[in-house]
Amino acid sequence: MSLLDYGQNKQYMDEIKKNINNIVPFLGAGVSMPYGYPLWSELLLKVLIDIQPVNCMPETTYQEIMELINKGHYMRATEEMYKYWSSLEDFVCQEIFAINPSNNSCLEKYIHLFPSHLYLTTNYDDVVENILRQHPPYKLNDIIATSPITPNTGLKSKEPTLYYLHGKYTNPNSIIFSNSDYNYFYGPERTTNIKAVRRQFLARKLQEIYTTSPLLFIGCSMNMEEDRILKLLKKFNAMGHLPNDFSYALLNAEDLTKEQMDFKKNELLSIRTHPIWYFADKINHEQAKAELFQYILSKEREEYESWQKNKQKEIKEELKKQEEEKEEFKKLKKEIEEFSEIIKTFPYPQKYYSIGCNYEFVLIKINNKHYLSDQGKTFKMLDKVFELKEPDVLRNLVFIARECAVQIIENELLVTSLESWNDLPDDQQQQLLEEAKCRLFSCVSFMDKMRIFYV
Repeated sequence: MSLLDYGQNKQYMDEIKKNINNIVPFLGAGVSMPYGYPLWSELLLKVLIDIQPVNCMPETTYQEIMELINKGHYMRATEEMYKYWSSLEDFVCQEIFAINPSNNSCLEKYIHLFPSHLYLTTNYDDVVENILRQHPPYKLNDIIATSPITPNTGLKSKEPTLYYLHGKYTNPNSIIFSNSDYNYFYGPERTTNIKAVRRQFLARKLQEIYTTSPLLFIGCSMNMEEDRILKLLKKFNAMGHLPNDFSYALLNAEDLTKEQMDFKKNELLSIRTHPIWYFADKINHEQAKAELFQYILSKEREEYESWQKNKQKEIKEELKKQEEEKEEFKKLKKEIEEFSEIIKTFPYPQKYYSIGCNYEFVLIKINNKHYLSDQGKTFKMLDKVFELKEPDVLRNLVFIARECAVQIIENELLVTSLESWNDLPDDQQQQLLEEAKCRLFSCVSFMDKMRIFYV
């Protein structure tokens, strides 16, 4: 069975796809479950089992709390547990820290593709954060909304932003766990303590996001009686803070009758949210989530895969280029070493032509290879030195380097051709000398003025 086959699912999924640039994923405990993290009820039961022997909780109380959890009365259950252990947050964080998460979800393939780059989660774990950090731009604003110091990051941040609405396990003091905590952050109290300030930030940020961006609830039970965030969203609507667009929620209808589904749908309308139903006996949550992501993010996924292929190609080309450059460098190094040995036996005195700020150089050709020496110390092949936009200048300099080896000896320019200099008539020697001198001075003067003479 496909998601598209039931009710108005296709209509709602088409609406999401059309408005995908503005959609903000709201990720609940069901998202982390495939990685080995417990659902809210399972987490409470685990903490209850851990604290019972430590605090000698009466068996009757233990069973009563167990029944509250099984019935979904989580807030009442936590209040009872706090009577026997005041640091439940530490237990919760220890339980999450002890989990070695597996990699078994479609989340890695799709969650980073949402164009809004804005994510909300009520989970304490860092599953979503770790996935987002593995994809470009490899940076993430992870904001603990309940932290005493909370940066006021805007909704249009260039980098992906993840809001931990109920705290993060690495900071037990940020965890919203008890009914008292929820009252601080979602209740009507108006106090001046630090938690009230944090509560106001959380409420403002939720209102800002809810009224400007459609939410996509994934892995959330959407329990209107217990979920304080949903109650807050309902309050926003009652106060006239209406969202621009409808939100959507992926929900399991396996255990619901037709009447219960209609009731839930009407409930969700109070927060302007449409349900996308699936039936876990026909398609499990992971399959439903994958189908939803694949449908609404098909274009983004295709673009990302194309980008990946191009990037991999660029990386291969760059690695190939680097290898070629290494080989070229080895060859050049060998040539320079050979040239260094040759230059030691060069017959002319080591005096060089100077330009601007006593800059000295020697331009020379030996064994059909052309070199430029920076102050007579570092010899480089001429073709590797210059990248000029003035082709005439380059041609002039290359012509000189290819035709003769040049040095200046006490203001007098001596030119030696590759052919035997002594075999040439005197007038031809003088003519070649004057031509080389004119070309060299003209070329170097122009390059010096234009500041395009580099070694």
